[in-house]
Amino acid sequence: MNEFIASYYGSREFHEQSGSESYRDLIDWPALNSILRFHRLEWPRVRLSRNGAAVPLSEYTQEVVRRNGPPYRKLVPAHLQRTLSAGATLVLDRVDLLHEPVARAAYELERALGSPTFVNLYASWGGSSGFEMHCDDHDVIVVQIDGEKEWTVAGPTRKWPLHKDVKANPRPTGDDAHTLLMKPGSYLYLPHGWWHSARPTGGHSLHLTFGIDPSNGIDLLTWTVDRLRDDELLRQRLPLHASDSGRSRYLSEIRERVLRILNDPSLLDDFELHEIACGEATPEYSLPAMRPEGDTVRWLAPRAVLVPRSDGSGIVLHANRKRITLQPQAEVFLKELMDSGEISLDRSRSDEKYGISPQEMDTLLEELLKLGIVSAPD
Repeated sequence: MNEFIASYYGSREFHEQSGSESYRDLIDWPALNSILRFHRLEWPRVRLSRNGAAVPLSEYTQEVVRRNGPPYRKLVPAHLQRTLSAGATLVLDRVDLLHEPVARAAYELERALGSPTFVNLYASWGGSSGFEMHCDDHDVIVVQIDGEKEWTVAGPTRKWPLHKDVKANPRPTGDDAHTLLMKPGSYLYLPHGWWHSARPTGGHSLHLTFGIDPSNGIDLLTWTVDRLRDDELLRQRLPLHASDSGRSRYLSEIRERVLRILNDPSLLDDFELHEIACGEATPEYSLPAMRPEGDTVRWLAPRAVLVPRSDGSGIVLHANRKRITLQPQAEVFLKELMDSGEISLDRSRSDEKYGISPQEMDTLLEELLKLGIVSAPD
């Protein structure tokens, strides 16, 4: 992973054929069938696309009218099969929230790269492309699960395009593009802004796309401006009726305040902690228990970090949109749990191993469980 980050991440394309079979553990056709069967998945969470256009809902769903609730549309298996066989591509958003192996893979990737990660699934057969040549405002890692797809890839025509951009992103010329074949176990990484399209080669195709959404300078400045909301000068109305000298003086004072915060050497560190604290953990449940009664504890927050308090009186855990101040003796245990992801805890030895009594351990785990930072699978 370190080599990938140093050589490719955010800079250039990476394509590799895996030598292992581990990709098969992520998902397969029976798992997809089970998801479609047991979940009410409505548009746009699940949708069909054909030749760059959305397939009308009437071609693969029907409306269900309920006596005691609002109507909804459900998938019709025969219509879905027919439409896919005619060349459409099925898209299932956020499959990481529907299938445990994909969720764990997304967790590990987010932990390694430090940026929000989500996973979409694409299923198709025939020879039609689901989408035209396009680029995304986030990085993607594609994992081909079954079948083959021919990808056309071109470099960025405008570096670092944004979701809310101020200029159009010109399409690449044919001379800039190249093609590659994705087979089962193939991995493809494209930084955001790289153009791509995919076309089935005739048989069934199933692939996952991991979207990675790192922060940028606009995010940093937006957060910085929000920190200035406590400044009285910036909260007051603009001096639009002032003289030229009054306007100039106002702008000078604004500039001074903004530069003061931008010149803070800890600004980027503070922003990073803010982003980590905003990272949401995928929830897990331990019903009917309201507290972790078993011995297995699982960590759920991939971008969590522990920071010592400046006065040395404890540690601060930044995780799952929370900042929690804890006693210093919790640090050893939390670091082991964060590093391993899941541990089997012997409560009778917790005092000996971590310096935390069994009662203190129960209190700590109960609080972390309540905040959605850990789960107790047992």
